[in-house]
Amino acid sequence: MRFATVHGSAIALVAFLAACRSPESPVSLVEATEVASFSHVSSGPPLIPAWLADPDTLPLGLRGRNNCRFSFGQSTAQWDFHPDGACWERPGPDGWTRQQQHRIHVPHLADCGGGAGDVSPIRVCRAPGEANPCPVNPLTGPTGCALCVRAVACH
Repeated sequence: MRFATVHGSAIALVAFLAACRSPESPVSLVEATEVASFSHVSSGPPLIPAWLADPDTLPLGLRGRNNCRFSFGQSTAQWDFHPDGACWERPGPDGWTRQQQHRIHVPHLADCGGGAGDVSPIRVCRAPGEANPCPVNPLTGPTGCALCVRAVACH
């Protein structure tokens, strides 16, 4: 049943993309099919390479630790505010670094109406201003990182 649902959804998406395209930005049926296939086959969030999406949850053995060299981008962020707060970096392909944060406390978050919250994003880092493999931010920011997976919990 799941097989039929997935392929039915992909076909519906292809039909929708083909019907909604404008003459200014044509999309061929082949391109639409490739997008539909890629988004339902990948693990984790759509359009994110597997080396970034996995693991989506920080392993228990890495919680309470910080090996991150790239800064958080907010001077008030506290990785050790919670006992299981953490930041874990590991090398990726082509000189990229995968950075995964877990329960990094930030006293004032716009997403929390200016109140406190915890962030647990996955980012890709290398150098400022570079195009990167994550669809959330087209370029890395001033710290050299770009957001790939967003996760916020407000207090």
